[in-house]
Amino acid sequence: MVLSLNSISMTREGQERECMKQTSSGVPLAGPSAIQTMIIRGAPAIGIAAGFGLALTALHSSAGQKDLLVKELEISADRLRKSRPTAVNLFGAIDRIMQMVYQTNELQVSQIVRLVVKEALQIADEDLQMNKSIGLNG
Repeated sequence: MVLSLNSISMTREGQERECMKQTSSGVPLAGPSAIQTMIIRGAPAIGIAAGFGLALTALHSSAGQKDLLVKELEISADRLRKSRPTAVNLFGAIDRIMQMVYQTNELQVSQIVRLVVKEALQIADEDLQMNKSIGLNG
């Protein structure tokens, strides 16, 4: 499974654009440094980036046991939280995914990884739909 995140760097001014693409096979741009340095900014984008950051952590994990995967996700979640301590959407996405992870009592690591990715994609889709609705209705 390959996860891909396309974004426009928000560090450029005026008409200048820098498009960025990140897949699960590279260094996660959706990680804390992209949020902290404002490459990714705006509440919905930050929440989506946090979800994808956890998804990338899960996809890159070599953990063979659930407790090891959970620990890796907790470390990633903590780093993401510190990247923008006042970002409500960031905390919402992290809390939503981690709560789901904590409720996966009898699942295998590979199943948890798929659920984390699915939840991150769901968060992104929900934000997209909400923003489209706001755009249509004002």
